[in-house]
Amino acid sequence: CCGCCCCCSPSWALAGVVAVIVSGLLLLVQGEAEFDTTGFALVMSASCMSGLRFTLTQLLLHGSKGAAQGGRSSSDSGGHSPTPFSGPLEVLEVLTPVMSVTTLLLSLLTEQLWRVLPSSPYFNSWPHALITVLLILTGALIAFLMVWAEYQVGCVTST
Repeated sequence: CCGCCCCCSPSWALAGVVAVIVSGLLLLVQGEAEFDTTGFALVMSASCMSGLRFTLTQLLLHGSKGAAQGGRSSSDSGGHSPTPFSGPLEVLEVLTPVMSVTTLLLSLLTEQLWRVLPSSPYFNSWPHALITVLLILTGALIAFLMVWAEYQVGCVTST
């Protein structure tokens, strides 16, 4: 449950758990030399968005409440499963463009890549650029595998 009205209702217990996590993170970074409120807010927002993404993945996997209660979803015809997606690649086909465009826009707005990249030591020569691109692709592969694992966990634990 993410607290959004589409899958369940928020509770005081859930709010308490969130408060404990937030206060724990605040205590964790309290002794740091420089506490950046903007950075902390971004990290907390990322955490919330991760929970929302997991909830939306669950909704994509299992359809609407009507499908979960025995009704038919748009893809349920002739006795097929009410699940709108049959595999992780279909879920990624829906989620990846949204996540990529959002990340690109936020990166362009906050990092000002048009000023940083030309003078960056990571792109000042072909070998450095190749290593950088390989590291980025490695991160992309890990992200893909994480979403695939999330899909698998959702399928196994929600049946």
